[in-house]
Amino acid sequence: MPMQSLGYRLPASSRIGHSAPTLLCRDQEQADPETATDWDYNASVGMRLALTVDLAGLLDDCGLGPESEVVAQMTWSSSTTPVRGCGAVVRLADGINMVAMDAPGDRLGGSLTIETRISVRRPRATADFAAVRSGSALWSVRHSVVLEGVGARFPTTAVEFDEQRSLPELAAWSLDLDTDDLGQSSTQAMQLWLNSANPGIASVLSGVTDAGASRIQELINLEVTRRLVMAALDNTDLTDDTETAAGSIGEVLQRLCRALFPDDSVELLRSQRATDAGYLDARLQARLHLFQEVGR
Repeated sequence: MPMQSLGYRLPASSRIGHSAPTLLCRDQEQADPETATDWDYNASVGMRLALTVDLAGLLDDCGLGPESEVVAQMTWSSSTTPVRGCGAVVRLADGINMVAMDAPGDRLGGSLTIETRISVRRPRATADFAAVRSGSALWSVRHSVVLEGVGARFPTTAVEFDEQRSLPELAAWSLDLDTDDLGQSSTQAMQLWLNSANPGIASVLSGVTDAGASRIQELINLEVTRRLVMAALDNTDLTDDTETAAGSIGEVLQRLCRALFPDDSVELLRSQRATDAGYLDARLQARLHLFQEVGR
């Protein structure tokens, strides 16, 4: 029986199949399709997916005539930047169809969510409850990609604060950051310490993926990102035109500001902080989509 949802008919799950995704980084296939291990800010990320479609069966299930146009497209979004994008629209034929997307590395960070969606672009209804609006979604699948490599490997160490660090034992994390020398290696200039004795941090370290763990990760990401952005603005030697060495803390700060605020120069951000620091903080929260998944 055809499925019904969203006010219109949907295809049976047997009408659409898909291959395992192929993940590309620097145009090289990655061994794990969920991890871009070679990624940095200069490396584009792409995905390829083969869809196997029983087009006649899909149309019949959905109450759509054979002249209806059904298409597929990949869209992508990054967890730490506001940028979104999409691949080419592919008109589906019966059998195997390839869909693809490519995202520029300097607009990415954290993790990449890629959704492949099948929709009807030119519906010609032949039955009740058929989709009648162009763009009505018929099927979708999501894949998540963790961006590792130089750009994402933030030096992180888990210790018990009360035993190994001179830090309050009830604290959750601490960030060491040295940005005086912009040419210093980023791995030497920054270090994130996580308190393994803190119950919330311990749950994250153990791999828990519930809502509480997600909120903790969001807060850590916000705090670390905010510290880095503020450090970039504190160092007046750093501008959009400053030449920074590959892998240096200067490059990390420069690229982070560019990814988060692609329309604003470092100088403009510095001026904005001087006049309204609270507004800049709010912009950063918005760019990171803070707590947007709560309740979903």
